[in-house]
Formats: sequence, structure tokens, C-alpha cells
Amino acid sequence: MKHISALIVMLTLICHSQCYSQENSKGLSLKVKDLKTVEKNGKSSWALKATLTNHSRDTLFYFSTVDCEPAYFMAMAMADSINLFSDFEKCNVATQTVIAIPPSGQRIIDLVISSTEPMASSFKFKVLLSINRAKNINERIPHDLLVRGKDKDKHILLVSNRIKT
Repeated sequence: MKHISALIVMLTLICHSQCYSQENSKGLSLKVKDLKTVEKNGKSSWALKATLTNHSRDTLFYFSTVDCEPAYFMAMAMADSINLFSDFEKCNVATQTVIAIPPSGQRIIDLVISSTEPMASSFKFKVLLSINRAKNINERIPHDLLVRGKDKDKHILLVSNRIKT
């Protein structure tokens, strides 16, 4: 059920974000690399590094939750029949923080991508990052906006390069 909900949220975010997220994400990029197969809960999963880079002249401030950054990542397979999700430990999404990335700076996040079913063959996928821009390091927003990302002026949806398992 958790995986189906995550898939529905991901598709909803993609649909609603197509128009305005491109404008909000100018000067930012998301790249994934260092894919390794790992065993997690008896299933094969994929560990990788996601690098968020700020190419703009301004510092990027964005909202996250303390010790729970993988919660803002999703994975999308290039084939319809594969359901992927960002696999992370249970965390407290109620404790928000603002992360700052200076101009030309990067933030590297370790992710584990899992599938709802066993994978027998190789496939391609992309990683998505859904965040809300903050004005400064001290800004706070209501919890529902932090979790749902509904403020279109602050919302950013980044799509990574394609990676093959």
C-alpha cells in the first residue's frame, strides 16, 4: 500500500508540476551516479548518489526534514510495469529545516531505490526530487505545505539523468 501511495503521489506531482516547476528549477540540476546493487530485506535494491547542483548566482534555500532527505526523492522506471520507490528508514517528517546550497555548490544524498517486485532483467529509470524553495535559512512553512508541496511559487521538481541497472 505504501508503494502504491508513493506512486500516486509521484504521478500527481509530475502532472501538477510540469507547468511551473521548470521555471522554478532554472539553474539547478540533479544527477545520479555510482549505482550499486545491494540486498535489502531479502530483495535486490540499488544504492546510488544523487547530486543536487546549484548553477545559479544565488544561494538555494530549500525545505527538508531533519535526517529524512530521501523522503523527497522518487524513482520512475522507463517501463510502465516497474514500480520503484525511494527506500528509507522511518523518520520524523514533522521536524523541518532549511538547507542552503551556495552558488556553484552541491549537495550529495545517498539513496536506496527498491522495487515492489523482484527484478530479473536490467531496466532504465530516473530519479525525481520534489522540494520547496525557502527565502532564507530561518523561514518556516506550515507542515502540510512541507509534505505536499502545493505552493506553486516555491515548488521545484527536478528530474535526473537516466540510469541503467
